[in-house]
Amino acid sequence: MGSCLQRRLGGMKKDVTICIGTVGYPTFDKCYKICNNIYKSDDRVKDLVVIKNHYPTSAWLNKMRESCKTTWCLQVDEDMYISKNAIDELLDLARKTEGSGKSVLNASGLLFDIFLETNIGSLKLWNTKVFGLAEFKDVQGSDRRFARDATKLGFSNVETKSVLGRHDSAPSPDIAYFKYREYVAKIKHFQSAEAARKFVSMFKKRHRKKGIIGIFAYEGAVSGLSRPCNNKTKNYFLNKNSEDLRKIRKKYGMA
Repeated sequence: MGSCLQRRLGGMKKDVTICIGTVGYPTFDKCYKICNNIYKSDDRVKDLVVIKNHYPTSAWLNKMRESCKTTWCLQVDEDMYISKNAIDELLDLARKTEGSGKSVLNASGLLFDIFLETNIGSLKLWNTKVFGLAEFKDVQGSDRRFARDATKLGFSNVETKSVLGRHDSAPSPDIAYFKYREYVAKIKHFQSAEAARKFVSMFKKRHRKKGIIGIFAYEGAVSGLSRPCNNKTKNYFLNKNSEDLRKIRKKYGMA
């Protein structure tokens, strides 16, 4: 409540940048409109930066590192629709943690995934002090690796269980296919093949029947289960021009 009142009264330090990465998803316009409204109404937000057509994922994250000149940077993927209170929650959490004597790497919260109909992680507010000390590597879970490397330098990650927006993970059949192929590959890589199989089994029961998007998402999940691990970040350019996509579109009469 205190931070909301102070914001309305003005005079707060402009120490937050909102940074959106886009490669042309159909979700971008809605994502940008929401972020732009927050940028215009929140006195703490100094800048709204849009990073276009940098891939693989690690490339846009590293461009984000170079672009943010404020104390804090809110990383927004173009398939996220963030809540008006997202910055309030994350900034309060980060400042309280730093007030206790810890150096915060990032503060994160949950998002509600529209397709999966469940909460997932995460929306991240980064402390830009660490951006000059490490870089995002071209590996699966690039931000996770970055966070792990930064903790060795004495920084801590903090999180809230609050849901701070929505995640539109499957706005089109093509995106759904690659999103869930990569999703299952990550489960297999970071957890186990058995965990990945259980996810695909659950996916078949709950999500395959959600129209053509559900079918493509399921096909992608199955493909992720059988593919060898490719420990690199997503590359939208390679995805949209891939032979895999041509075959799956042809299979369902969308060639």
